Amino acid sequence: MKPRFQDWILAYAGWIVLFLLGLWLVFLLQRNIVEDLFFNRVNPWQLRGLGQWSVYVFGAIWLVYVFLIEGYLRQGLLQGNLYRRLVKAGVPLLALIGLSWLVNLLT
Repeated sequence: MKPRFQDWILAYAGWIVLFLLGLWLVFLLQRNIVEDLFFNRVNPWQLRGLGQWSVYVFGAIWLVYVFLIEGYLRQGLLQGNLYRRLVKAGVPLLALIGLSWLVNLLT
């Protein structure tokens, strides 16, 4: 079955949502994981360096994720299982965002 135009719009709208959730996760991880966990363990100069480099590392991982998830969703659209793939891609992001908030609450 050939996907309709509306299905393509849904696939790329889902990709944009996952794109933005992933970007949000990069900044949450940088703030909550790196800065909160290392705040009392290193001096301010080291903390600043860790914070800045963590954005680059998490950002590179996010960039790879963006490209992989686009192909994953596009193939799901062509195979007819787009909704399942959107859930499979979104649940881990939401779990990591929740874990990041939990770390922020506990520290």
